[in-house]
Amino acid sequence: MKTKPLRLKAADAEDLAIIASVLQDALVDLGQFAYDPGLRRFAGLVVRFLHEECQFPASGPLRQVKAALTFDKVRAVRTRGLDQRRGGVHELLTVTCSGDEEKGVRMGLLFAGGGAVRLEADTVACRLADVGDPWVSRLAPRHDTGVRR
Repeated sequence: MKTKPLRLKAADAEDLAIIASVLQDALVDLGQFAYDPGLRRFAGLVVRFLHEECQFPASGPLRQVKAALTFDKVRAVRTRGLDQRRGGVHELLTVTCSGDEEKGVRMGLLFAGGGAVRLEADTVACRLADVGDPWVSRLAPRHDTGVRR
């Protein structure tokens, strides 16, 4: 199946919620991300599942694709509970947004296991663009809830 590469842009919290849904379960290596304070940009590559291809009941293999994720107008980046070395892969649960353009917005990338990246920005300015060709995944989404039984 040939899928047209996805390209999305978010300019407000509602748009960002759409990008968050597309990124659910994406694999993120924070070693592949960088913050450039001069450009006020936080950007990197993720490996996302092509959930938009899925049908119920499942009709074929789950596929993945690399995607560039970019946040502009970022004033500060903070992390909590995450391995930031290259090869430390984390499962993205969602992207959140709060605040307003008068006082600034706070966006959060929330990961399975409780880790997070917090972005403080003037406004929501996010882009997501698939790069390269999709491949059949050997993985399926799974989450560490942090609860031990």
